[in-house]
Amino acid sequence: MSNAVERSADDERLVFRNYAKAHRHGTVIGQLPGGHAIPFGPYSLTQVGVFVGGVITLYITRGVWMRFGAAFDILVLVGVPYGLAMAERFVRPEGRSPLRTVVALVVYALAPRSGRRHGRTRPSLRRQAPRVPRRILVRDLDLPLGPAWSPTEPKRELATAATTLGDLLSPTDPRGGGR
Repeated sequence: MSNAVERSADDERLVFRNYAKAHRHGTVIGQLPGGHAIPFGPYSLTQVGVFVGGVITLYITRGVWMRFGAAFDILVLVGVPYGLAMAERFVRPEGRSPLRTVVALVVYALAPRSGRRHGRTRPSLRRQAPRVPRRILVRDLDLPLGPAWSPTEPKRELATAATTLGDLLSPTDPRGGGR
């Protein structure tokens, strides 16, 4: 890490400059053991992981998709993970590596809801409201034990007067006065 510390002569301020971000590069694999360059390389460790994970996933699920003939099946088994690894080279969510983004999302999802304090889960300050039962069973209701309705009995009709929108919006009071 390169750092530069300067003292300003006129006002006795200490100026600190950090150049770590400019020198930070990801670990890449660029050569074969014999010293030859890898085609279309160098590859980051995340790209290698995406490729290997893609090959393993496609190999495990080969019973579902391997029905095109040997040459095309091998092309898919190698080509799809290679394409995903090449696409990963250009994916930079918020300037981060995709692997770091996935790790950050997992840590966020597993974090306690109320947060942490001094490395421990912070107790929730909200009091838990008593929970209302979500199910109401018929056996819990106090129903009168009378004869059940049968389809042979005539239904009782409720007497209701029809009300129109005009009746509801009429400008006069039904008792005889105006508004």
